[in-house]
Amino acid sequence: MQLRTMTRLYLLIFMFIFTSISALTQQGTPDPAPPAATIGPVVDVHVHLLAATPREYQEAAKEAVAVMDRFGIQKMIVMPPPKDGVIIPDTDYEALLPAIQNYPARFAFLGGGGRLNAMIQQTPWQTPIGEDVRRKFEQEAEEVLRQGAIGFGEIAIHHLSNGPGHPYESVPGDHPLLLLLADIAARHDVPLDVHCDVVTADMLAPAFLTSPLDPTSFRANIDGFERLLAHNPKTRVIWEHCGSDTLGCWTAGLSRRLLEKYPNLYLGLRIGPGPGHYPRNYPLMRDGQMKPEWRKLFQDYPARFMIGSDMFIGPPGFHSPLSIAQAAKQPALTNVGVSTFLGALPAELARKFASENAMTLYKLAAPAGDGAPR
Repeated sequence: MQLRTMTRLYLLIFMFIFTSISALTQQGTPDPAPPAATIGPVVDVHVHLLAATPREYQEAAKEAVAVMDRFGIQKMIVMPPPKDGVIIPDTDYEALLPAIQNYPARFAFLGGGGRLNAMIQQTPWQTPIGEDVRRKFEQEAEEVLRQGAIGFGEIAIHHLSNGPGHPYESVPGDHPLLLLLADIAARHDVPLDVHCDVVTADMLAPAFLTSPLDPTSFRANIDGFERLLAHNPKTRVIWEHCGSDTLGCWTAGLSRRLLEKYPNLYLGLRIGPGPGHYPRNYPLMRDGQMKPEWRKLFQDYPARFMIGSDMFIGPPGFHSPLSIAQAAKQPALTNVGVSTFLGALPAELARKFASENAMTLYKLAAPAGDGAPR
C-alpha cells in the first residue's frame, strides 16, 4: 500500500511537470480548436500511459484508443518513460501490458525504460563493469523481448529535469551497458529508442531551466552519442523529440550531418502546436509553413523520420495538481500540431512520416481491410 501511494505521488508530480511544460510551450501561440479526425492514418511511435494502478492503466488504455479514434491514429507504441529508480521508481512495462493486450491491433510496446534505464543510470561507467552486472542486464533485456516488446525504450542518455520530482539523468552515449543494449537490439533486429538532450559544446544552463536537479552548466555529449551510433551499424537507433529542442543545439544542420554519417539513425518528431517559449529549432514557422532548411532535410531523408508525439495519456479525471481541463487539452493540442506539420509536407512525404516509415522500422502489420484504424 505504501509503495502504491508513493508511485501515485511520483506520477502526480510528473503529471504536474509535464502539463506545466505543455502550458509553457503555448506562450504566444493561439489555442486552436481541435479537428475532428484529420491527421490519420498515423502510427505514433512514442506515447506514455499515465496511471498508478492496474485499473487506471485499463482506463488510460481505453482513453488512448478514444484519442486514436478521434484523430485518425492507426496505432500507438507505448513505453515507460526513462526512470532512474530513485526519484521515479524503476517499474517497467508490466503494469501497462495487461491493459494494452485488450487492444492488440491498436498498441505495441517498448520495454526497458524502467529497470534497464535505471541500471544504466546507477552503474558507474568510469571503471570496468563486472560480468555479474552485465549478465543481469542482458537477462533483463532478453526478458523484455520475450514478453512481446518490439524494441527497447525509452532510454536516457541526457534527460533534463523540469522540476523536483522529475529526474536529471546523464550518462555517456558509450556507457558500457548502453553499448551492450545496442548489441542486444541488433542481435534481435529491434529498435533502440533514446532520449538525448544534445549538447554540442560546453554551455551554461539556460535561465528558464529552474529545476534544482539540473546542473548550472552542461558538458558536450555529442561525441559519446556518436560513439553509440557507430558502435554497431546494425542497431537501429531512434532519437526521439526532434523538433522539440530545449538547449538550442539540435539544428537541422546537425540532423543532416548525423543522418548522412550514420545510416542506422532515425528521428522521432515531437511536433507540438507551436514554438512558444521553447522548443528551439522548431520545423514550422508561426504561420504553419515549413522552414526551408527543415523542408530540404525532410526531402533528402524521406525514410528516416516518424511521428513520436510524446503524449502522456491518463484515465479521464486522473487527479493532477494542475487543472484536469489543461491536462485533457494536451492530446488535442499535440494532434493539431501534427496535423499542421503533415499538411505542410508534400502528400507522399507526409504518408511516409505519418505511418509508412514506422511500419517498416518496427515491422508492424498493415491494417486489415480498407486501411482504417483497427
